Amino acid sequence: MMVPAGMITTDTNNVYLRVNGLFDSPQAVQDMPIRINNQTLRLGDMADVTMTYQDPSDPQFYYEGKPAIGIAISMDAGGNNVEFGEAIDKKLAELKKNIPAGLELDQVSNQPHIVKESIGDFSQSLFEAIAIVLLVSFASLGLRTGVVVALTIPVVVSTTFILMYENGIYLHKVSLGALILALGLLVDDAIIVVE
Repeated sequence: MMVPAGMITTDTNNVYLRVNGLFDSPQAVQDMPIRINNQTLRLGDMADVTMTYQDPSDPQFYYEGKPAIGIAISMDAGGNNVEFGEAIDKKLAELKKNIPAGLELDQVSNQPHIVKESIGDFSQSLFEAIAIVLLVSFASLGLRTGVVVALTIPVVVSTTFILMYENGIYLHKVSLGALILALGLLVDDAIIVVE
């Protein structure tokens, strides 16, 4: 590997020193002259030069117990993770048609799929919480108070979704969890207004 040999700092800029020539074979490395105590020696006179694999090797990637090459793909900030996952799946399907024999193309981790499941779980929890609150409100508060509470929930939640969209706040675990917690406060406020 050729690395910079140093740097000279001047008044106007920094000048990097680099060794001329590239090593294209082990023999070229052996023939490299080295100056020691006013004598010029070849590196091959002092050391054995061989070309082999790096030892110790870099950390290796394995998939299902076989050596593999890992490629990480990530989304730009502000994108839709679910749509991003669908685009990756489409591209992978195209690539699998043209892959050479003996190679396989697999996904180790599918973050968009995990995000889609998480949002689905939280959305289900949100709707279940709304249904339970409405059921308890009608059963315990009566029809008139229950209607007031029942009307406030969809109006406030839909307004919240509109404001989140306009302000660039996306649906994810934190925002959906906050909506579920705020639902309890919303019902409490509606009951206080009715009273």
